[in-house]
Amino acid sequence: MLSTNNTVSSAFSTTTRIFIDVGRTLTTISVVVLCGIALCMLLPARKVSAQKAVAHSGSVYDPYPPGILPSDLNPEIERVLREIRVVEKRALAR
Repeated sequence: MLSTNNTVSSAFSTTTRIFIDVGRTLTTISVVVLCGIALCMLLPARKVSAQKAVAHSGSVYDPYPPGILPSDLNPEIERVLREIRVVEKRALAR
């Protein structure tokens, strides 16, 4: 009877030891992964600006031939926006 109890106890202790080892391994992996994620979040991201100021020599490139663009461009833009609002109001009224 003692040998049966010893065998069962030994098998139970071996199985328990395996589960504990697997649990420790999973815990270690989880801690390492979480630390890696935290480290990535703490590192400052490099900010790249699309509007980075670059010193140009000479004049600014203008693709339009002279006389195409009106000299009073801002009032012209405002006029077009007003016209768009009128057209939208008419469309919504229908």
